[in-house]
Amino acid sequence: MLGLCLKNYCPSDGMHYQQVKGTPMGSPILGLLAQLVLQRLEEAVVQNLMSKMLLRYVDDTFVVLNNCGVEWLHQSRNVVFSAIKFTREAATGDILPFLDVTVQRLSDGELATSVHRKDSNAEIILNYGSNHLVAHKRNCVQVLFHRVFRYCNSEYLLKK
Repeated sequence: MLGLCLKNYCPSDGMHYQQVKGTPMGSPILGLLAQLVLQRLEEAVVQNLMSKMLLRYVDDTFVVLNNCGVEWLHQSRNVVFSAIKFTREAATGDILPFLDVTVQRLSDGELATSVHRKDSNAEIILNYGSNHLVAHKRNCVQVLFHRVFRYCNSEYLLKK
């Protein structure tokens, strides 16, 4: 049944091509397969680690562990499935962005979190003078406040 779902033909310039590896872009089954593959990977590799924290959102994984396990984890993840190659982002100092959260390791070992904005962020949400519903304009502001209150775990970072 899965083979039938993944069989995909693409017409181009009078020729028909069949996708041999992977899933078709935009396929509804793609998310489910990604979750299954990553769960299998976690069972095979991550369970052997003494990780303090493991978070995953779709294909992004955040793991807190001691320094000696970082390179081993990266290499181990890349050999489980030969067609999938993982990249890793090392912390800059004690700061590591994960999705739209900045995680900072404090001197006492605790983790502080705040909103992460990429360098390419233009901070353009919705022009208030545009012809959108007022409810949509208000919602843009509410979402920004909600995000700050949800991600900042200290009074200092909230004010920053």
